Amino acid sequence: MQKRVTGNVKLKLHKGSVQTLSRESPYSLYSEEAITFEDKETDQREMAGMVKNYALQAACYQRVCRKYNK
Repeated sequence: MQKRVTGNVKLKLHKGSVQTLSRESPYSLYSEEAITFEDKETDQREMAGMVKNYALQAACYQRVCRKYNK
């Protein structure tokens, strides 16, 4: 379960608090192209349902799995 838990995190420590500055991982499911609302092809009414969101996450996960399980 934890074999894909890897990457880098940059933190800022200041007066007893911590702030995340950046995080990156080769297994990240984040894709700026997938979440942008600037795409004129996307029908904004579709975004009301969570089904499309879950399908996007599943597709990203499958892409990452194929990339690293060659």
